[in-house]
Amino acid sequence: AGPGAAPVRPAPPPVPRPTLVQSAPAAKAESGPRLRRFEDVVALADERRDIGLKMALERDAHLVRFEDGRIEFRLAEGGRATLANDLANALHLWTGRRWAVVLSQEAGEATLAARAKAAVESRHQGAASHPLVQAVLKNFPGAQIVDVRDKAADPPAPDAPPDADDPDL
Repeated sequence: AGPGAAPVRPAPPPVPRPTLVQSAPAAKAESGPRLRRFEDVVALADERRDIGLKMALERDAHLVRFEDGRIEFRLAEGGRATLANDLANALHLWTGRRWAVVLSQEAGEATLAARAKAAVESRHQGAASHPLVQAVLKNFPGAQIVDVRDKAADPPAPDAPPDADDPDL
């Protein structure tokens, strides 16, 4: 690439996929993926491109219990009233077997969206407390932390030169 060429951007990190295990053929000849945790169900909705269901599960479901064939959650205030039924229908279609999807009055866990937001806030707080970041913020009035990334999680660009500042090289 010559002068004035656009910089090469690294590829985005891969999207996590559900941990799917094919069930052994049962007496009723049920087949399809076996989902081990709620996050696998959300990832399956993403894989099947049902973004509305995926987002509703992340935002509106406070997981109470998850076991193979049964999901119990509390619906967040203002959440989609048909979420339990929609999820049961989708899981039946995707897995080839019926799932019991039950609404609960128990508090349940924080939603996946709330947990993701808390993780981002925690990374920002950690970065803001780092002495180098504090020095930058002090020396550049108006500067702010926009994003915090884990360098180890970012794959290098395919043709990127080695980082001369990297002590591991």
